[in-house]
Amino acid sequence: MLTGCGRRTVRAPRGYVRLKSQSFLIERQPYASIDNFCQVYSFESEWVSNSEHIFLISPHLTASLRCGSSIVLVDGKVEHLSVPVLIKKSNVVIPLELARIIDATYILEIKKPALFRLKTVVIDPGHGGRDPGAIGATGLKEKEVALDISLRLKRLLETEGIEVIATRESDRFISLRKRAHIANVNGADFFISIHANASRSRQPRGFEVYCFSDAINDESRAVEAAENAVLQFEESSIDMHNTNLDVALWDMVYAENGAASYQMADILCKTATQELKTRNRGVKTARFYVLKGVRVPAVLIEVGFISNRYEENNLRKPRYRQQIARALAKGILLHKKEFESTNGFTN
Repeated sequence: MLTGCGRRTVRAPRGYVRLKSQSFLIERQPYASIDNFCQVYSFESEWVSNSEHIFLISPHLTASLRCGSSIVLVDGKVEHLSVPVLIKKSNVVIPLELARIIDATYILEIKKPALFRLKTVVIDPGHGGRDPGAIGATGLKEKEVALDISLRLKRLLETEGIEVIATRESDRFISLRKRAHIANVNGADFFISIHANASRSRQPRGFEVYCFSDAINDESRAVEAAENAVLQFEESSIDMHNTNLDVALWDMVYAENGAASYQMADILCKTATQELKTRNRGVKTARFYVLKGVRVPAVLIEVGFISNRYEENNLRKPRYRQQIARALAKGILLHKKEFESTNGFTN
């Protein structure tokens, strides 16, 4: 949820009243066409056919809907409708109730358009405490590498004026659910989980970044299994959907955040390759539980292979860890600059 630069109060256009005169009943419930919604609220609509998501975008606010679901996101806030969004005769129809919600809650306080800043980052050092993560041939533990690099990165970003919240700052166990919760309740603009990779073969090496997706290949599936192995240390089995949010809502969240997550991942891969002279293994996707419950753009970074003797030796060195932190900081600051420039913010 990216931070706006102030609000202004305007007179509400009372869209509900206008839409009511154009509404129709479906099973005794009032609906309006998506075209009429767009006309009344100056929305532009975007339809994602393979997932049946609809995005409504205006200078004032955005709304994310999904056909068949009664849950919507309005400016990132969850709203529950009494009846679902539907498709009738190849046209999207929206419960009139959404207009009442928009009129009552959002239109009276309009955000100034296109003035957004990336201010707060949550850094998540992978593993910790009773969960060591991967262990190299000479005994180096992933949890130690992740924590040290994360704290170095935290200091670098703070000197650049970015607020940084670390999910842990010592060798302690933090559940996956709590890591996501920290990002969600602190108004984070981005979530970055830091790890070190491992493979049964000692040959693989390099830097890669993951975004959350159900679309994965065999290689990603192996990394996913390794990083999700932390579930064995949880006090109880985790269901990341054990919230008030249903699957449809999470799908909308991932669809909204997917582009921003990929952009950050791509920049991080490129800067790491340039700064560390390491192999760029690229941006990949996997179903990491630590990303699954996060409601903001999020990536998981594998800074190198602890199972590779050469990279394990490098990861043991404070100087190399500082290089990694500097490369990550450079990538984050580049993303911040590009994002704020694209969205109209200037210093």
